[in-house]
Amino acid sequence: MATTKQIADKIKKTKYAKEADFQADLIRWLKSKGCFVIKHQAGPGVPAGTADLSFYNLGFYGFIEVKLRKNSKHQPGQDPFIKKMNEWSYARFVSPETFPELEEDLQDLRKEDA
Repeated sequence: MATTKQIADKIKKTKYAKEADFQADLIRWLKSKGCFVIKHQAGPGVPAGTADLSFYNLGFYGFIEVKLRKNSKHQPGQDPFIKKMNEWSYARFVSPETFPELEEDLQDLRKEDA
């Protein structure tokens, strides 16, 4: 099983062709930090603009809208959703280029003691 650092290093080195591949590695990284992660799917009952991922860690929660590139287009509703959720807790648009910022923001997340 890869360590948090190994997953982070892979994310920083990989030139992703698909957003889904980056998202999968991002989920692995969050889980390696002890987070419970939910991947949201667009559909009935899910508000437009809802972030791709939500994560929870010992009383802290956040939302991530995954983008393949830093300048990728934002869909309608995404900007207000991320703004509101960031006011409540933590929310970001994250791409491979901005991953180091996420890594720094979440450096203090910890795994629950077994």
